[in-house]
Amino acid sequence: MALKRKRTMHYRREAVAIEHTDFYPYLLKHFEAMKVRGYSPETLIRRESDIRRFIGWCDERSLNHPNQITKPTLESYQRHLHYYR
Repeated sequence: MALKRKRTMHYRREAVAIEHTDFYPYLLKHFEAMKVRGYSPETLIRRESDIRRFIGWCDERSLNHPNQITKPTLESYQRHLHYYR
């Protein structure tokens, strides 16, 4: 039986600058916890890209702190992703 090839990313998304937001310290803590739990480097890269895009989307809408994120905000982001992709 042939061995399966390991999946790799065929494209690279542009990084979104979020260091100026209040989300950034939470992002760092989240990724530190993921590293401690043993997530693979590929998972960390993909997850960081996705979270940075979400935080960038929030920044465009003047949502600057995690306390401002509500269920309707997440639903709006899901709609955005549906139409974006």
